[in-house]
Amino acid sequence: MRIIPAANRATPPTNLKPVGTGAYLFVDFKPGDTVLAKLNPNYHVPNRPYFDTLEVKGGGDAVSAARAVLQTGEYDYAWNMQVEDEILTRLENAGGGKVSIVPTGNIEFMALNVTDPAVEVDGERSSIKTRHPLFSDPAVRQAVNLLIDRASIEKYIYGRTAVATANFVNNPERFRSKNTKFEFNIEKANQILEVAGWKKKARTAFAPRTANR
Repeated sequence: MRIIPAANRATPPTNLKPVGTGAYLFVDFKPGDTVLAKLNPNYHVPNRPYFDTLEVKGGGDAVSAARAVLQTGEYDYAWNMQVEDEILTRLENAGGGKVSIVPTGNIEFMALNVTDPAVEVDGERSSIKTRHPLFSDPAVRQAVNLLIDRASIEKYIYGRTAVATANFVNNPERFRSKNTKFEFNIEKANQILEVAGWKKKARTAFAPRTANR
């Protein structure tokens, strides 16, 4: 195995001129910008692929990528646009492109760290030997779950591009659990924290139950 010096890891020769047996052959690569490829005449599937050349654009931001397809027509296709649906709709209405929504099993979720990132154990932060002062309490995690307004996230951020769900396995629909539901309920979250012994210090904030915190 050849070790590439740290200074050259961004531009190793084998990455800049790869050799493969796929549908396209490498032509050129500009790091952080574009990849150019051409049809592989020896590809094992007859009459495939359907395009003589391929250009993949990288770098920039998601909105610029969406605009390049939906508004200016500079590029033909963009995938998995992390752009608010309101912006996608405006670009779609102003240009010649079209947004195609395809449901998948992909998910985006928030995870709470139940270990303590502020404490170092054996040189490691968030060690499994520590407990988070808030999120290690199941009551706090239940309250946080109730304080996430998923319906508004779906309506005002994702729009057509996603469906709020409490399921990790969400598609195909026949595999989606009917027993998991989500709700947004501030009062219920407050009640859970109060029953667990958390005390209010301000109108909307709770303090840990131990007196020295």
